[in-house]
Amino acid sequence: KSRSWLGNDRIVVVKGSNLYTVTVTNSPVVTRIGPDGLGLPNETVEQPSVSPDSRSIAYVQGSAIWRINVDGSGLTQLTTPYFDVAWPSWSPDGSRLVVSSNECSTFGGGLPSPAEMIVISATATNQDLATIDFVTSSCGPVYWLPS
Repeated sequence: KSRSWLGNDRIVVVKGSNLYTVTVTNSPVVTRIGPDGLGLPNETVEQPSVSPDSRSIAYVQGSAIWRINVDGSGLTQLTTPYFDVAWPSWSPDGSRLVVSSNECSTFGGGLPSPAEMIVISATATNQDLATIDFVTSSCGPVYWLPS
């Protein structure tokens, strides 16, 4: 839930309101990505997702989807806050992300209510998820398949 591969020898991990790269070698090296606290220092970072070219990371913070380059530059808020936004996943060409509009919830002990999956631009800022039509419904993370 809070880690993602970055190439063959590094992973991206979350600790509190920060992202880090960690080399997975005999002598691990831990490096913070971007400013302390990223976009919202008092909000936890969740569900990092590495772009197909391994240059950017999309993640959830403060009920919004954010993007940052692995070198710590280019911190961008991609969506406005939206209730329980989750699971950003990159398109194979890196131009779009699919996100969940909310996490699955169970009402009255019944079956889970599926979340809406919404496709957004990976570069446009402050996209309002409430105004974008959902593609389908699903519980949990969604992954793109190459065509």
